[in-house]
Amino acid sequence: MTKYPTSGMWSGPAQAHDSGVEDAFKDLSDQFFLDLRTMCKSLSCDPLDMLAVMASQSAVRAGAQHRSSMATGLIQLMPKTLRGLGWVDGPDSFRRLTAAEQLPYVQKYFQPFVRHGLGSAGRLYQALFLPGTLAADSTPETVVCGRDGPFADAYAANTDLDPRGLGKITVADLTARVDKVRSGPIWAQLVARFESVRAA
Repeated sequence: MTKYPTSGMWSGPAQAHDSGVEDAFKDLSDQFFLDLRTMCKSLSCDPLDMLAVMASQSAVRAGAQHRSSMATGLIQLMPKTLRGLGWVDGPDSFRRLTAAEQLPYVQKYFQPFVRHGLGSAGRLYQALFLPGTLAADSTPETVVCGRDGPFADAYAANTDLDPRGLGKITVADLTARVDKVRSGPIWAQLVARFESVRAA
């Protein structure tokens, strides 16, 4: 998600395209949505929050990849992070997995942070952006990084997350980034797919 190299993410979204409302999620199987529910129960997070994070990162495209950083997949895992999660075949092979096949790696990434709480979209995004800050108090006003510290280099690489130019990025700013995807016909279609699989 973030451009900050130690976090393992690129500040998204990745270079994926919307193919139109009608078939926007044709590549997502019912099994993906079933497995997503199971995963999110294990992570103690809301599956719609996780879907929103994926939407903001990759448009929920398993094959999404950032051209320069090679951050890849549903949550835009950096190559070094993928290796740390046990994937040894490189990002180009990882992006050929289906969304359902990538979910175990998504779960493995987030699992260590469950003890800090992943109960909101902002917390999930924070776990991608600067996971080392999760142990601190995390109200909407909590400063994750700032121009003059902490993590000034992370701030400098992600000033787009500070649209008001306040010199800091808060949990509320991270939440706002994710919330941008929670409107419009594409999001409505994603939620409808999610709900229909649950009802099946």
